[in-house]
Amino acid sequence: MTSLLSSRPFSSCPPQHIHNTIMSAPQNPNAPPPPEYVKQMEKQIAREGTIEEKNLKHAIKDLSNAEKVKTKAAKSENKAEHALDKAGRNEHAALQALGKATNKHDIAVANVHAAENSLQVKHKEAEKLETAVQAKRKSVETTIKTHEDHKKEREVRLANLHADTTAKNSPISTTAADRQTTYLIPQALQPGGGQQPPTTNQKQVP
Repeated sequence: MTSLLSSRPFSSCPPQHIHNTIMSAPQNPNAPPPPEYVKQMEKQIAREGTIEEKNLKHAIKDLSNAEKVKTKAAKSENKAEHALDKAGRNEHAALQALGKATNKHDIAVANVHAAENSLQVKHKEAEKLETAVQAKRKSVETTIKTHEDHKKEREVRLANLHADTTAKNSPISTTAADRQTTYLIPQALQPGGGQQPPTTNQKQVP
């Protein structure tokens, strides 16, 4: 039962080696990213999505298994309650025939005590499983939200990467609008994960 209630830790941060990959990007702001760099970044972003998808599926499966165990425990608890009721009725019937079946009454009392103990055990187990299921449900909800946030962030990173590649492969314009280029760096791609203001490069016209 412990294995069914275990949960795999879900990482909400991109792997450390992403920053190492970003540091190897071309330093010349006027040069387009090399095709190898773009391809490597696309693979890395896709790999992040695959890992999160696997973790999310594992968490949902784990929750489903825990709910099945909880349902089974609830049925067992209900069965124990019926057993207790039956033991009580047997005890009452034995009391009516105490003169003829004193030993039978003693056995019925012992069965009542056993049924009470069994019910207490089942009840505590059901409460524990309910708590575990609630915790897993909350964890899955958090995991889903984190996954959606990271998915949107990856889409932005891919869009910025392709837009940057297209812009740097275009002919250099000498208009006033082209002399200032603003690059927005996604937060997850910045070294240390911190926020930085947009970087503006001024291009002088010869």
